[in-house]
Formats: sequence, structure tokens, C-alpha cells
Amino acid sequence: MDAKSFEYNDKLDMRYRKVSNSLVVSGMGIIFFGLWSVIKVFAEVAFGKLDLMGFLMSDLEDTPQMRTLMYAIFVAVILFVILLHYYIGRCAIQVGTGRRKRYFYLLLAAFLLYLDITGFEQYFTSEIDVYGTQFDVTVASFLVDVANCATVLNLIISSIIYYSLKKIAGEE
Repeated sequence: MDAKSFEYNDKLDMRYRKVSNSLVVSGMGIIFFGLWSVIKVFAEVAFGKLDLMGFLMSDLEDTPQMRTLMYAIFVAVILFVILLHYYIGRCAIQVGTGRRKRYFYLLLAAFLLYLDITGFEQYFTSEIDVYGTQFDVTVASFLVDVANCATVLNLIISSIIYYSLKKIAGEE
């Protein structure tokens, strides 16, 4: 082997390590943003920005059975959000560390990115009081949601680059 092929392998190996580390960091970020999403919902309920009973029971009969069913659905959705973020993040970490080879998490990450982008509509359609006390909270929440989208997008792009680098290294 000549010096040029050694240089190519070093650059490929360096790029591979960089993308692997990016996958691990993005995976951890996805897990933490999932926790943030749940904390944000509970904070909105706790501080009165979201009327949970009004939201859950709108246009429904207010009976104890219906209330219990709505709480159960709410808890199921919260658990789904946590588990979705955890699964995507854990798979990305495992792929980045070379322990597993998975692809399904990419589909779920694309679905999560779609949900995050469609969630931005709330920032532009609701009445925001620019001089009120909630404006800074809304801006902070918007910036965190943008960072969440950037993390998911970074995870998807890093995964695609990772698999293409694995394919190139396997063909040598």
C-alpha cells in the first residue's frame, strides 16, 4: 500500500469517528428533548397556561368514567412521547457506538421531525402578548423547539452519512 491510501484511510477513519460521535450526542439530545417536552406540558398545566380538564373534556360528557378515560389517554400520550424519544435516542447511541445496526429509528426520527415542524404552527397562529409576561417564555420555548428540530435533523443526516461511510469502508 502506498502513502496515499494510508492518508485516505486515516481521513475516512477520522470522518467515521466524527459522525459516530455526532450520532451519540444527537441520541442523548433526543432523549433529553423528550423529557423537556413532557416537563413543558406539566409546567403549562401547573402555571395555568393550559387548562388540562378543559382541553381533555372539550365537547365531551363530564362523567367520572369519561374523565378517567381522558386521563388515561393523556398518560398514554405522555408515555408514548417519552418512549419514542428514548427509542430513537437509544438506537442512535447504539449505532454510533457500533453495537447495533438499525434503520427503523430513522423512520421514527423523520416522523418526529415532521411532528416538531407542524408544532411550530402554534407559535404563529395564537395571540402572543408582546408586552405581557408570557412573551419571554414563548420565545424561549420556540428556541428550544428549534434546537430540538436541529438535533433531530442532525441525527438523520449523521445516520445517513454513517451508513454511507460504512458502505464505502466495506467496499475497500
